[in-house]
Amino acid sequence: MIVFIQGPPASGKSTLGMGLSAKLNIPHVSKDDIKENLFDSLGARDAAWSRELGAASNRLLFLLVRKYASLSRDIIIESNFSRDEVAEIERTLAGGSQDVCDVFLTAPPDVLMARFRERWESGRRHPGHVDDQRYEDIESYIAEQKSRPMGLGIVQIRINTEREGPDSVLSTVLAQLAAVAASQGASTGPSK
Repeated sequence: MIVFIQGPPASGKSTLGMGLSAKLNIPHVSKDDIKENLFDSLGARDAAWSRELGAASNRLLFLLVRKYASLSRDIIIESNFSRDEVAEIERTLAGGSQDVCDVFLTAPPDVLMARFRERWESGRRHPGHVDDQRYEDIESYIAEQKSRPMGLGIVQIRINTEREGPDSVLSTVLAQLAAVAASQGASTGPSK
């Protein structure tokens, strides 16, 4: 199974991805994992550079999707994909035997922006993201609802993380994955 986790900034994607990875013992790779390694290798600059490395990071995620799909291996992929990128993912997965789970997390715009600012101001975020230079862009992105569910897969899960905390979100997703595995005759969920 390929589990895609999407949603606007500060919706809880990384927390869910790490939790699923630990519970299911399958790899979790996020755009930010790759992007932060690129910052460490190539240096941090400004908001334009951060966006450029974000696009490059998604390209590398596509490579992982292709590789894992061709090997019929489980992986958790976390990012925000544009409509064009979703179309490319659909083409990549077309005709394959890989099950796809599409998880979309969200929360009200004011909650997302408050979390986004708090995360940056707490120092938990890699300095290369230069989030403090991007507040207005992120606020517009969230307000315009540019982050949307992919609409792919046998399992499509939508969760408002304002109403559900991280443990509840993780339990909800695990329960739905277990239900799919049971309906397909598997006993433990995604293969390891």
